[in-house]
Amino acid sequence: MSPYSPHDPNIPGYPNNPEGSPIPGGYVVPPSADVNPQNAPTILSPQLYSPPGMEQPPYRAGQPWGAQPSGPINAPALARPWPAWTLIAGGALIALLLVAVILLLMQHINFASSPGAQQGNQAAATATSAALATTTPTGENTPTSVPQTQITPLVPAGTTIYETATPGQCDQRGATWGANPYAGQACLNGALQLTGLGNCNCPLGVVVLRQLSGGDYPTQYVVQVEVNSVGPGDTDRFGIKFYQADSGPNTPDTGLARGGYTFLIDRTGAWNFNYYASDGTLTTLASGVYTSGVMGQHTLDLSVGPSAFVFSIDGTEVASEYDTAYTSGLIDLVSESGAVVDYQNFALYAQPGA
Repeated sequence: MSPYSPHDPNIPGYPNNPEGSPIPGGYVVPPSADVNPQNAPTILSPQLYSPPGMEQPPYRAGQPWGAQPSGPINAPALARPWPAWTLIAGGALIALLLVAVILLLMQHINFASSPGAQQGNQAAATATSAALATTTPTGENTPTSVPQTQITPLVPAGTTIYETATPGQCDQRGATWGANPYAGQACLNGALQLTGLGNCNCPLGVVVLRQLSGGDYPTQYVVQVEVNSVGPGDTDRFGIKFYQADSGPNTPDTGLARGGYTFLIDRTGAWNFNYYASDGTLTTLASGVYTSGVMGQHTLDLSVGPSAFVFSIDGTEVASEYDTAYTSGLIDLVSESGAVVDYQNFALYAQPGA
């Protein structure tokens, strides 16, 4: 064995011995330790092969290689990117919704600024004001007044007790009406069309104002209604019945509940003031002719006062009569058998000064 180290500077000829040349003792001078890193070999770690289904579990520090993990390992899930077509469809849907909202807003603005909408808003405000102005019945024996009178009386009258544009079954103001079997009712052109049924010598067709919407039924009053006789006969009579006997729950103007008074007129102007017994027997107390006639639209007024019953047409007094057999009762609109009459703008007023 040579006493020299391969890099011993005491070796004969060192450092003149080239790398890889033999030196005494049989050694070969190894390459210098100062190797250029660029020329250093790359050391690859061995890759372990694992058959399918036999993959090695992940390694954790402190565990022997190949040992099973002591607990579950939750690897973070990778989010899948949305397909391009879903993004395009979603954007299109959002655009359509925005367009629909804009169109609805434009339509609302145009409608709100239209004259019809403004008129409707004004009408609704007027109706609301009228509803708020309605007074509450006091419980006294005084009829409740209806505010904001629209039907102007053509004869002297007090405050409005009740009014409706379409009486009878067409009334929407809250009053209760009834009718006997000889009255045919229809709501036509803003009016109650009352037909006297039967074409015979039979009782009047009557539509009875049975109960007011608030307040008590008056015994002295002024009643006004517009009429238009549209039937085929000029001598078919129509008009107002008052102090009609109250039949209670039974059909009005039947049996022994047919008493009362009437002022009747036909298109020629012939009028009658009649008295009816409880069984309906008729007695004419007065008659006459209103020379102007009542063809077409006219207004009838009847003032039922403490000492006179005054019948007027279009504000002109036609007859003044009086009787004491009846002092209270209901108000009727009437048509004789065969008469067809339109009744509208019905109003009930207190007596002047009442």
